[in-house]
This record gives sequence, C-alpha cells and structure tokens, in this order.
Amino acid sequence: MKIAIQGIGMVGGFGSIADTDQLSSFLSKKELRRIDHFSKMALLASFLSIEDSKNISKKRIGLIVATGYGPTQTTFSFLDSFIDSSDINSSPTLFSNSIHNSAAAHISISLKINGPTLTVSQQDFSVPSALITACQWINDDLVDSVLFGGVDEYGQIIEYCQKRFFEEGICGYSKVGEGACFFVLTKDICSQSPYAYITDVAFGHFKDKNVVCIKNGYYDWLYGKFPTSQAFDMAIAALIIRYNKLQNICCIKTCNSRISSIIIKGDS
Repeated sequence: MKIAIQGIGMVGGFGSIADTDQLSSFLSKKELRRIDHFSKMALLASFLSIEDSKNISKKRIGLIVATGYGPTQTTFSFLDSFIDSSDINSSPTLFSNSIHNSAAAHISISLKINGPTLTVSQQDFSVPSALITACQWINDDLVDSVLFGGVDEYGQIIEYCQKRFFEEGICGYSKVGEGACFFVLTKDICSQSPYAYITDVAFGHFKDKNVVCIKNGYYDWLYGKFPTSQAFDMAIAALIIRYNKLQNICCIKTCNSRISSIIIKGDS
C-alpha cells in the first residue's frame, strides 16, 4: 500500500477553543447560520486541505469523516431542550446537527462531493479504522481520491468525564483538546509531489501496556487529547518528512490494551 498525502488542513484549539472565523472566506454567513461548532471545524479543515492540494479534481472523490464522540455539545444541548420543553418544543435544528454524520453532510453539500460518503465512530480508533477504509476505496478504484479526516470537540461533559475518570499518571489529568484535521489522499500517480505516503495502517490488541516513546516523540501537548487526535499526529509526521527531517515515522496511539499504528514514509 502506498497512498499519497496531497493536501493537509488543520483546525485546532491549541490551548483554547478552535477558531473557525476563517470559514467566512469560503461560505456566506447565511450558509453558516445553522451549522454548529463541530461541523464548522470539519468544514474549515476540509476547505483548507482541498485548497492545499491545489484544488484537486472532485469528479471522483469520496469523503470519510472519523469522530470519537461526535457533536457532543449539540447533542447535550438537544437533550436539554428535550428535557426542558418535551418532545413537542425541542429544537429540530439542534437535533439535525446532533447526529454523528452531520459534519459529513455539511462537507459533501458545501464542497459538492457526489462520491461515497461515510462517517466512522470507533472512539480512540476512529482514525485508523476510517483510514483503512479510505485506502481500500482508492486501491479498489472506487474513487480517484478521498477527503479523509478526524474531528472532535471540547465540551463541559467531556472535561468532567476526563477529570472524573481519567487514571492519574505522571502528568496528572489529561489535557482535553479539540480540533479537526483533514487530508486529501490519492494513489501514487498524481503529477504533483505529495507531502508523504501512508504505507501501513493497523490496530488491535497487545499484551504490554508500557509502550514508551522518546521525549521528543510526544506532540499531544500541542493540540490536547481527544479521540481523533491521531490525525494531527499524521499531519505532523507528514510535515516533518516533507521538510526532510526524517523519512520514516510511525504514529502510535494506545488505549487500555489496544494499539493503532500508522506508518508515514517519504519518497526515498
């Protein structure tokens, strides 16, 4: 397997709430009026990745969105409206944005993507699971390219759960983050030079929980911890390879007794 990364788009909190104001460069205020923060992050990252890929053809492009928790803020806001006003007066706008594939729907409509569209939700392993499907679509010639990415948002419920249930370690509480990171993926036949190549994706169970990384191998302090943060690891790896710092990087994510690995390589 050798899948080229042609474009990257990142929207992160990086210590605060992610800023999506740049979306006004791509969509009108009228179009954005009913879109929630979760979908706005995914939309902006998608537009940026398409733009970064030099506006690759969207004739045969697929879309896969990975999310661990979905639009949590909107989901709980809808539940609050249901509790406060019963089913008769609960918000239909909040409901339509509360489903996990709302971001994929907004992206496909805004970018006029007519190819296959999929949302994958597998908690901390949503990214590798979705990426395997994206690579399969390309290898099977179902599409010429795939707009692939991960998105998760910060919320009070998420922070409470982290502080309430996260196992205490060397760094104390996990630092909660949010963001969206999207990629334009193609076969290794595109005329333009890619950032790097995805050569292997795998996840499963392992016995030894003590996976140790060298100190300069941790990057989640930049963007925080959330289920789909491995997409940011991929982006960092691709950028490091693009500027000739390293040629082979393995992005690893562990959770309990499970592990996922995504291998990113340069052209050499």
